[in-house]
Amino acid sequence: MQHGWSLAEVIICIVLMGVLMGVLAPKIGNIIGVGGEKTAISRAEVLNASKQSFKMRFKSASQKYKESGTDEAKYQLLKKYIPLSDTTLAEFTPEGFIMNLGDTLDTKVKLKKGNDVIKY
Repeated sequence: MQHGWSLAEVIICIVLMGVLMGVLAPKIGNIIGVGGEKTAISRAEVLNASKQSFKMRFKSASQKYKESGTDEAKYQLLKKYIPLSDTTLAEFTPEGFIMNLGDTLDTKVKLKKGNDVIKY
């Protein structure tokens, strides 16, 4: 009695796996893409909430925020109010997205993927 697979059976299995991957890979890619956008939106909303927390805690918050200049400097002011925040805005922002924190604490964070603005 022989054990194992014949060459024909192995080739058929490889072809079937290739066909399945060809069908499933785009669907998995779409699922990952949607998940990345949802993550980016949630992080933008967290930044908006942290802007309001910062504003409520300091009298001079608006002035301090305006004077900070860059988005990175603004993030450094806000990260105390973000649970499990990353060290920099670049690390906090999901890959492929751009976050613009705005000029004032009342300005909603702008979220972009490439040249496309993501509305949330």
